[in-house]
Parts: sequence; structure tokens; C-alpha cells
Amino acid sequence: MSEFAERFTSSRLLSTRGGTIAVGGFAALLALVVLLLYLSHYRSSIRSSGAPVPVLVAKHLIPQGTAGDVLGTGGGFEATEVAKTTVKEGAITDPALLKGRVAVSDIYPGQQLTLADFTPTAVATLGARLTGKQRAISIPIDGIHGMIGTVVLGDRIDIYANLSGVIKPILQNVYVLGESGSAGAATTGLGGSSSGAGGSALTLRVSSAGAGRLAFASDNGKLWVVLRPATRGGAIGPKATTLQGLLTGPTVPGGN
Repeated sequence: MSEFAERFTSSRLLSTRGGTIAVGGFAALLALVVLLLYLSHYRSSIRSSGAPVPVLVAKHLIPQGTAGDVLGTGGGFEATEVAKTTVKEGAITDPALLKGRVAVSDIYPGQQLTLADFTPTAVATLGARLTGKQRAISIPIDGIHGMIGTVVLGDRIDIYANLSGVIKPILQNVYVLGESGSAGAATTGLGGSSSGAGGSALTLRVSSAGAGRLAFASDNGKLWVVLRPATRGGAIGPKATTLQGLLTGPTVPGGN
């Protein structure tokens, strides 16, 4: 069909009442399709923006200078879900991102943890590895009794004290903050310190009562360090071991 014929046919169609109605109906149908597509896209975007997103929030006050490494072990945060529109910029969703960082300011309960709240640090202060009622104490101990060179930062230990010929467990499941060998040797892990010429030391995280027990036992007897498994070490009994018990005990414990 020639261009003239096409124009003529189109003109005839539009000039008739039925043609006008047909064209109007087609335009209305097209507008309806466009509107439905827009509404579908809008509803989809609304659902997407309202979808819950996992984030980490503070369970209690996190003081400035707190090391991110201890927040998990101390129960300082919890994972929760919030609407996507309420997620803060830089919100932390993976606890591993807290490793090697310290809080730059106080973080309040319920507040989302963000990368801006923490700053990377090569070495966190020892105090930053403590929370609540935890305390740090260094005890002088020789290399054999203290397993110096074997026990390292992050290990869990039990401590036995030999007081006047009686050996008794005095603390269990103690977290090691650091250890050091002889004076002048490089420390292993955070918190290790020398106890004097030719001496060794362990720095431990304990309660205030545990610190008192350690200090007394260290000054008045000899301490033994016993390495525990990383998890599920179980509780140890309070029973003391004496010469009489060794000689007259009814059973011989196994090596497990």
C-alpha cells in the first residue's frame, strides 16, 4: 500500500465515529497496562525496602575503648533484624568485623553497631579486653609449672596450688591474656610481662575474688597450670590431693 493510501485510510478511520472510539479505547487500554506495571513495581519496591535486614546491636553499655574481640565472649551484642529503611550506614552484620577494633565512643543498649563506632588498632590495651567484673592479674611462675611457651593468649587453664604439702585446685577455666618467658624475651600475646630477672609470668583474666585467691596462693605456695581443651572442658572437683590420699586412695585415676 502506498504512503498516500495509508494516510487516506488512517484519515477515514479517524474521521468516523467508530474509528475515534476504537483509537480512544486502545489508548485507554495502553494507559491501564502502564498503570498496572507501575503499581506492580511500586509494591515490589515497598516490600523490598521493608524487608528485614540482620544487624548487630548492643545488649548493654559498651564503654569507649572496649575491644571488639571481647564483645562476643562477654555477650556485649546480639543479632537482630530491622527494616531495611532503618539500617544505619556501615551497620555491622558479621561479628568477625569487630576483631582488631576498639570502640571510639560509648555505645548504648539497643544501638546498632557500625564500622564508624570502632577503629582498627594494632594492639588493644589490656583493659579493653576486660568487661564487667573481670580483672587482670599477672602471676610470677617458672616455665615448667606455668607451661611457659606452651600456654598462649586465648587458652583456658585450671590452676592448682601447693600449700603446705596439700595440692588443691583453686581456679578453673581461666582465660589467658598473655605469657612471657625469661626477662628480655619477647612477650607472647597481649598482656604478657616479665616478672623479673630470669622469671616468667602469666597474665590471666579472673574475677576480683579469683585475683585474691591467686595472689595469696602465689605468695604462700607454688602454683601449677593445667591446660584445658578449648571447649567443653567440664568442671573440676574441689578435692585436695595429699600424701595420705596418694598412698591410701582406693582408685588410680585414668589418663583419659
